[in-house]
Amino acid sequence: MSKEVTVLRGGNVVTSSEVISTGEVVIEGERISRVGRVGSASSYPDASVFELSAGAMVLAGFIDIHMHGLGDFDTRGEGTKGIARLEPMHGTTGFLPTLASATYEQYLDFLSAVKEAMKLREGARVLGAHLEGPYINPAAKGAMDARFLALPDEEQYKKLIEEGSNILGLMTLSPELPGAIELIEALRRDNIVVSAGHSTADEEQMKQAMDAGLSHLCHLFNASRKISDKEPGVRQPGFSEMCLALGDLTAEVICDGIHVHPLLVRLAARALGVNSVVAITDSMKGTGLPDGTYLSSDGRKFYTSTGDAARLTVDNTIIGSTLTMNIAFKNLVEKCGFSLPEASKITSLNPARVLSCEEDLGSIEPGKSADITVLNPEFD
Repeated sequence: MSKEVTVLRGGNVVTSSEVISTGEVVIEGERISRVGRVGSASSYPDASVFELSAGAMVLAGFIDIHMHGLGDFDTRGEGTKGIARLEPMHGTTGFLPTLASATYEQYLDFLSAVKEAMKLREGARVLGAHLEGPYINPAAKGAMDARFLALPDEEQYKKLIEEGSNILGLMTLSPELPGAIELIEALRRDNIVVSAGHSTADEEQMKQAMDAGLSHLCHLFNASRKISDKEPGVRQPGFSEMCLALGDLTAEVICDGIHVHPLLVRLAARALGVNSVVAITDSMKGTGLPDGTYLSSDGRKFYTSTGDAARLTVDNTIIGSTLTMNIAFKNLVEKCGFSLPEASKITSLNPARVLSCEEDLGSIEPGKSADITVLNPEFD
């Protein structure tokens, strides 16, 4: 039985290296079979053809490896399934639901719920789970609730790793905590990507963590040790600046223009290389909805307002964003000055590389899965 053929014709096809104007993407079954300029219609007489406007952009589907909620859903319980159904509305075809500021038991329940959500064959792919905690330094907790932060406990984290087998894709921790190096080594033995975040680590502590297998940075420039003056005229690097100097790391950046100034996004790309920067949303429940007040996964109230981040009602602390990946892509192009292929890498191919699924996802190439998004000139 021959495979169903679908053709996306017209518009600008954005690959990881070029923009093909008046391009064409041919999909046979669930995989891309051809990428190029518009060919002969007679080559695919029985195809379903989608004629796109000249200003449309055909892109690899976005991959968001750090997000906490969307619409009416957060990542607890059945929420991840609801998020998966909504994500394609914003061009996202794969994501890691993320849980932060939770009890040990809630982390275990979260992993179990993500396992079920990964079986879903509707909406965006659930590519695994991201645990942001509980092994976080209270001195750099950001908006996390200090009640739920803990030092690495071998018995506990072995249970998390066991429950997260083939599910847990990424864990964010503070590498300076006692026992963190042993935790990193245990995570890497199970091929889990280890991310440094909410950290006050110094250079030696980061080097030890990297030697143990840490390779990623959680929301660079946010919720970690800041630049300081040792004395007037003597400048000390913050955690993020130190990591940029160390190199050999991939780094998430919240590309809403609020958490991180666009020039700092460009600085990260210059220091680490465009291939090492990953756009994330860090989005919260309420994203995509009218301004309102919501409950975070740990029960605290936060509010959203147009043009701003999500903030705790008690003290206005930023707790996350209301960003979607199509707007992150737009900001990378319009505010940060990246080319369309560079922005596509940052929103699709680079996160796929972090998760080691770039052979199948993250770019428009023959043989890859046809996870594709189409944007209009307004990036909708």
